Amino acid sequence: GYKAQYYLVSGAKKITDGKMASALHALSEAYGFILGLQFTKDSSGNPYMTNEEVNGLLARLSAGDGGLWERTAEELTVMAAEVATATGLTLP
Repeated sequence: GYKAQYYLVSGAKKITDGKMASALHALSEAYGFILGLQFTKDSSGNPYMTNEEVNGLLARLSAGDGGLWERTAEELTVMAAEVATATGLTLP
């Protein structure tokens, strides 16, 4: 969860800085870590995010004709907050 959030925030910063190739790298990393949240369980044995929640987040991340290339820093910041809420983890 931490890495999913980290790469979403990193992607947002890279977009803001105009570094789109680096942003795409960060977002592809985020995609993989988000995918894993349905298989990673909390101390009660429940996944941090359900398959439906993960697929919804991934659909938003890759939406549009340009997919990851079309994301805005604002969208990514919202997604990072959703991951933080789901996992209880926040970036320092």
